[in-house]
Amino acid sequence: MKKLFCALGSFLLSISSCSKTTQPPPAPEPAEWLPESLPLRADVKKLWINVIRGTATDDIWLLANVNLERVQERWVFHFDGSQWTDVTTQLPARARTAVFPISKTDVWAVGAQGTAAHYDGKTWTQHQIPNFYYDFVDVFARGREVWVAAAGARVVHYDGQAWNVLTPPELAETSVHELWGTAQQVLIPVNTKDTMKHIARYRGGVWSKEPVGPGGLTLIHGSSDTDIWALSRQGQGYHFDGTSWKSFPTIDKISLWSLSVAGPDRALAVGDKGTILRWDGHAWLRSASGTEAQLVSVYAPTGGKALVGGDRLYRQK
Repeated sequence: MKKLFCALGSFLLSISSCSKTTQPPPAPEPAEWLPESLPLRADVKKLWINVIRGTATDDIWLLANVNLERVQERWVFHFDGSQWTDVTTQLPARARTAVFPISKTDVWAVGAQGTAAHYDGKTWTQHQIPNFYYDFVDVFARGREVWVAAAGARVVHYDGQAWNVLTPPELAETSVHELWGTAQQVLIPVNTKDTMKHIARYRGGVWSKEPVGPGGLTLIHGSSDTDIWALSRQGQGYHFDGTSWKSFPTIDKISLWSLSVAGPDRALAVGDKGTILRWDGHAWLRSASGTEAQLVSVYAPTGGKALVGGDRLYRQK
């Protein structure tokens, strides 16, 4: 009898093992994003979309590194709501690192060796910052006032008449690579050796430094003075509602490279391994990108489909 039970147990175990090995793997989650073509030349070997920014669904700027046969170039594209146009030759070559459109007839761009350029809807006018030879890496503009990230513990400010390099103590021991603001203020992530990370805030002509939370804050964006996000590359997300910063974790061990906020219930962040996160007003959720490639740029317009960039361009379904 004992032998019979042992044989029966072995038989059932073999059936269970067989059913497990023959069970098909779970189907991948359907992608929520579709590849979109850009007007590229036939000699383009590789594309890397670094920046996507706009003012609306019919006014979007895209900056990309393009590898040709033996050289790498910086190309610029514009979307007017119906098609992408290559406008590279219109923008000065040294001002193709970052762009910030205020309207269709008011755009600022910055780039190499202290170069900035302004677009009035017809032509670009180049500005060369006096006695400044470092590269610019990001820009925020409002009217004739322009703020530029220039790495190091400094920012460059244009008041409509003159350019000035500012080194407030609130930026000590950090390197400014990204900034953002509203009509009332400018905000800069501050990363020092302290455990608690900070935001440097410029408002009403005064600088302040306010604690946010642990994690290396690298991304800053928002839709208003009461809807601002600061994200880190260590799974930390912080939201400012006009009064205080509150923690809303993202995803651990995934580096996030770009953030775009369209409103209190809509924000997008992208990063390594094809990661796209969306904020629905309550939590950060994954959005199936359909790719494992690194994603480094995102733009979420108000009331329109978002765009994401890496080695190619993707538009939200």
